[in-house]
Amino acid sequence: QVTELRDGELETYEVAPGDFGYDVVDGSALAGGDAAENARILTDVLKGIAGAPRDVVVMNAAAAIVAGGLADRLQDGAARAEAAIESGKALAALENLKRVSNS
Repeated sequence: QVTELRDGELETYEVAPGDFGYDVVDGSALAGGDAAENARILTDVLKGIAGAPRDVVVMNAAAAIVAGGLADRLQDGAARAEAAIESGKALAALENLKRVSNS
């Protein structure tokens, strides 16, 4: 469920994976693991490997992009997130963060 404040009015609506063209999956498809496994999953997502983890990252990034004012609709935010992944910019940002964090 999403609640947005637009032009002084609150609008509440439901969001589902199908709204983004994604399949609904069992929660086990999103299970992580230890730190190394989670890092591998994140790297795979940012490399553009398709699957439920990538879908969830795109949907959450879409919400952040809309909240940040960079898109008006969740689907537009998802398109921006997908473009960042597909272009390699998302992975480059992670690599830059790792480099800065380790210096």
